[in-house]
Amino acid sequence: MTPNRLTPARPSAWDLALLTKGLVRDALSLYGVSHAQVARGLGLESTARVDACLSDARDNQVPVWWLMHPGFPAQVRAHVIEEIARRASPEPTAAETPERQVMVALTRVGQFTTAAAATMLDAVISVDDAAQLLRVIDSAQCALGGLAARLRQRLDTGRSITVRGQS
Repeated sequence: MTPNRLTPARPSAWDLALLTKGLVRDALSLYGVSHAQVARGLGLESTARVDACLSDARDNQVPVWWLMHPGFPAQVRAHVIEEIARRASPEPTAAETPERQVMVALTRVGQFTTAAAATMLDAVISVDDAAQLLRVIDSAQCALGGLAARLRQRLDTGRSITVRGQS
Protein backbone atom coordinates (compact mmCIF):
# COMPACT_ATOMS: atom_id res chain seq x y z
CA MET A 1 0.00 0.00 0.00
CA THR A 2 1.45 3.35 -0.98
CA PRO A 3 1.14 6.19 1.51
CA ASN A 4 -1.22 9.04 0.72
CA ARG A 5 -2.69 11.90 2.68
CA LEU A 6 -4.95 9.49 4.59
CA THR A 7 -2.27 6.91 5.41
CA PRO A 8 0.97 8.66 6.44
CA ALA A 9 4.27 7.00 5.63
CA ARG A 10 5.74 5.00 8.47
CA PRO A 11 9.33 5.81 9.37
CA SER A 12 11.94 3.32 8.22
CA ALA A 13 14.04 1.28 10.63
CA TRP A 14 16.98 3.57 9.84
CA ASP A 15 14.90 6.69 10.60
CA LEU A 16 13.89 5.17 13.94
CA ALA A 17 17.52 4.26 14.72
CA LEU A 18 18.61 7.84 14.00
CA LEU A 19 15.76 9.17 16.13
CA THR A 20 16.74 6.93 19.04
CA LYS A 21 20.40 7.94 18.77
CA GLY A 22 19.32 11.58 18.84
CA LEU A 23 17.09 11.01 21.87
CA VAL A 24 19.94 9.40 23.81
CA ARG A 25 22.40 12.15 22.81
CA ASP A 26 19.86 14.85 23.78
CA ALA A 27 19.20 13.21 27.16
CA LEU A 28 22.92 12.83 27.85
CA SER A 29 23.42 16.50 27.05
CA LEU A 30 20.39 17.58 29.08
CA TYR A 31 21.64 15.78 32.19
CA GLY A 32 25.32 16.53 31.67
CA VAL A 33 26.36 12.89 31.28
CA SER A 34 29.48 12.25 29.21
CA HIS A 35 30.17 9.29 26.96
CA ALA A 36 32.97 8.33 29.37
CA GLN A 37 30.47 8.19 32.25
CA VAL A 38 28.14 5.99 30.18
CA ALA A 39 31.03 3.67 29.25
CA ARG A 40 32.09 3.35 32.91
CA GLY A 41 28.50 2.74 34.04
CA LEU A 42 28.02 0.03 31.43
CA GLY A 43 31.37 -1.60 32.21
CA LEU A 44 32.86 -0.85 28.78
CA GLU A 45 36.64 -0.50 28.46
CA SER A 46 36.53 2.70 26.41
CA THR A 47 34.20 5.36 25.09
CA ALA A 48 34.74 4.19 21.49
CA ARG A 49 31.76 1.83 21.62
CA VAL A 50 29.48 4.54 23.05
CA ASP A 51 30.71 7.00 20.42
CA ALA A 52 30.09 4.45 17.65
CA CYS A 53 26.60 3.51 18.84
CA LEU A 54 25.52 7.16 19.05
CA SER A 55 27.06 8.26 15.74
CA ASP A 56 24.62 9.04 12.93
CA ALA A 57 27.36 8.12 10.46
CA ARG A 58 27.34 4.48 11.64
CA ASP A 59 24.81 1.94 10.37
CA ASN A 60 23.88 0.57 13.80
CA GLN A 61 21.42 1.07 16.64
CA VAL A 62 21.51 2.00 20.29
CA PRO A 63 21.64 -1.34 22.12
CA VAL A 64 18.48 -1.96 24.14
CA TRP A 65 20.54 -3.58 26.87
CA TRP A 66 21.95 -0.14 27.69
CA LEU A 67 18.54 0.99 28.90
CA MET A 68 18.18 -2.19 30.95
CA HIS A 69 21.62 -1.98 32.56
CA PRO A 70 21.62 -0.78 36.19
CA GLY A 71 24.74 1.30 35.48
CA PHE A 72 23.03 3.37 32.78
CA PRO A 73 22.09 6.82 34.17
CA ALA A 74 18.52 6.58 35.52
CA GLN A 75 17.48 10.09 34.50
CA VAL A 76 18.69 9.49 30.94
CA ARG A 77 16.85 6.16 30.82
CA ALA A 78 13.61 7.75 32.08
CA HIS A 79 13.91 10.60 29.56
CA VAL A 80 14.52 8.30 26.59
CA ILE A 81 11.76 5.86 27.53
CA GLU A 82 9.28 8.69 28.12
CA GLU A 83 10.10 10.23 24.73
CA ILE A 84 9.83 6.89 22.92
CA ALA A 85 6.48 6.17 24.58
CA ARG A 86 5.21 9.68 23.85
CA ARG A 87 6.14 9.45 20.18
CA ALA A 88 4.71 5.94 19.82
CA SER A 89 1.36 6.75 21.46
CA PRO A 90 -0.96 8.87 19.36
CA GLU A 91 -2.89 11.60 21.12
CA PRO A 92 -6.57 10.80 21.53
CA THR A 93 -9.01 12.46 19.17
CA ALA A 94 -12.57 13.50 19.87
CA ALA A 95 -13.86 10.56 17.81
CA GLU A 96 -12.16 7.94 19.98
CA THR A 97 -14.07 5.94 22.51
CA PRO A 98 -13.75 6.56 26.25
CA GLU A 99 -12.27 3.08 26.57
CA ARG A 100 -9.42 3.97 24.20
CA GLN A 101 -8.92 7.27 25.97
CA VAL A 102 -8.67 5.48 29.34
CA MET A 103 -5.78 3.44 27.92
CA VAL A 104 -4.03 6.59 26.62
CA ALA A 105 -4.55 8.36 29.97
CA LEU A 106 -3.17 5.36 31.88
CA THR A 107 -0.10 5.39 29.64
CA ARG A 108 0.45 9.10 30.25
CA VAL A 109 0.00 8.74 34.02
CA GLY A 110 2.45 5.83 33.97
CA GLN A 111 4.97 7.99 32.11
CA PHE A 112 4.52 10.70 34.73
CA THR A 113 5.03 8.18 37.54
CA THR A 114 8.23 6.89 35.92
CA ALA A 115 9.60 10.39 35.32
CA ALA A 116 8.65 11.60 38.80
CA ALA A 117 10.23 8.56 40.45
CA ALA A 118 13.48 9.09 38.55
CA THR A 119 13.43 12.79 39.45
CA MET A 120 12.82 12.10 43.12
CA LEU A 121 16.01 10.03 43.40
CA ASP A 122 17.61 13.42 44.03
CA ALA A 123 16.28 15.34 47.02
CA VAL A 124 15.81 18.49 44.93
CA ILE A 125 14.00 18.97 41.62
CA SER A 126 16.44 20.73 39.31
CA VAL A 127 15.46 23.14 36.56
CA ASP A 128 16.02 20.43 33.93
CA ASP A 129 13.96 17.92 35.91
CA ALA A 130 11.19 20.49 36.30
CA ALA A 131 11.16 21.09 32.54
CA GLN A 132 10.92 17.35 31.85
CA LEU A 133 8.19 16.82 34.46
CA LEU A 134 6.15 19.72 33.08
CA ARG A 135 6.30 18.20 29.59
CA VAL A 136 5.08 14.86 30.97
CA ILE A 137 2.40 16.53 33.11
CA ASP A 138 1.12 18.54 30.13
CA SER A 139 0.75 15.33 28.13
CA ALA A 140 -1.03 13.55 31.00
CA GLN A 141 -3.27 16.56 31.64
CA CYS A 142 -4.27 16.67 27.95
CA ALA A 143 -5.08 12.94 27.93
CA LEU A 144 -7.06 13.17 31.19
CA GLY A 145 -8.94 16.25 29.94
CA GLY A 146 -9.95 14.46 26.75
CA LEU A 147 -11.01 11.43 28.76
CA ALA A 148 -13.08 13.56 31.15
CA ALA A 149 -14.86 15.22 28.22
CA ARG A 150 -15.69 11.84 26.62
CA LEU A 151 -16.92 10.41 29.94
CA ARG A 152 -19.14 13.47 30.46
CA GLN A 153 -20.50 12.97 26.95
CA ARG A 154 -21.18 9.30 27.64
CA LEU A 155 -22.84 10.20 30.95
CA ASP A 156 -25.02 12.82 29.23
CA THR A 157 -25.89 10.39 26.44
CA GLY A 158 -26.69 7.69 29.00
CA ARG A 159 -28.89 10.08 30.95
CA SER A 160 -30.78 11.15 27.85
CA ILE A 161 -31.42 7.51 26.88
CA THR A 162 -32.65 6.73 30.40
CA VAL A 163 -34.91 9.79 30.45
CA ARG A 164 -36.40 8.92 27.03
CA GLY A 165 -36.95 5.33 28.13
CA GLN A 166 -38.90 6.43 31.22
CA SER A 167 -41.27 8.79 29.41
